[in-house]
Amino acid sequence: MITQCSDNDMVLLELKMGQETFYAASAYMEYSDAIENSFKKIERILEFTKGVKIIKAVDSNSRYNLWYDVTTNTRGRLLEEFVASNQLHIINEESQGQHFTAAENKSTLT
Repeated sequence: MITQCSDNDMVLLELKMGQETFYAASAYMEYSDAIENSFKKIERILEFTKGVKIIKAVDSNSRYNLWYDVTTNTRGRLLEEFVASNQLHIINEESQGQHFTAAENKSTLT
């Protein structure tokens, strides 16, 4: 674990396989926190891993049709701009079986 890039909401791991080194990061973007605060943390991770392979899994609490949502919110637009300006790539597959229902406070995967 790379402690200088990790906290309660984001974790960066260095993984080595033989001569290969790459990084994996997991990030949770708290809905009640300004998304720009999470961008600063991600930028720190991107700077630390510059020139090295990285996979980043993110729960952004944002909505945007780029990741197959039916609607877009401000957080989604801001995240889309962040992704584009940092030359990141979203790898997400369209699925009818994954969703979170806030009213019922449950997640369903079919």
